[in-house]
Amino acid sequence: MDFQNLYILSGQIRSGKSTGLLNWANINENVKGVIQYNENGKRILYDIGSKLKRNLEFDKTAGIEKQIRVGNYMFNQDSFIWAKERLLFAFSQNPKWIIIDEFGKLEFQNQGLEPVVSKIINSTQKQSKINLIIVIRDSLKSDFIERYKLKNHNYKDFNLNS
Repeated sequence: MDFQNLYILSGQIRSGKSTGLLNWANINENVKGVIQYNENGKRILYDIGSKLKRNLEFDKTAGIEKQIRVGNYMFNQDSFIWAKERLLFAFSQNPKWIIIDEFGKLEFQNQGLEPVVSKIINSTQKQSKINLIIVIRDSLKSDFIERYKLKNHNYKDFNLNS
């Protein structure tokens, strides 16, 4: 695939990628998307455009059928549904930047934020006005590049200091 405005922010787990990106989004204009971060020891999904938050962690009152387990983590399926709706709405707004945090193990299994992430990636390829930032942990970056058939010249590494 040929991408003009695809950026990848990668790093180790808990290395500050999401926090840094949240700070970056707060000082730049026309940024939309969803960021996952820790707040008071809980995983939170944050919609940049509306500033709304959702608890990503599984709440036992939600019912076991709403649980998604990845390793030691238990996530709430309804929170992912909400995040996908927010990402689609963000994309419909035609912003300068869309942040997707993060493309992880669930997304490789076509769960979590999928299939919305792939839809946005494929649509962004045709709509070069939107800059897309995807957050990926280092250990999954090469799998992501292979999945979307990217080459070094098809994406840029995103630097929070630029």
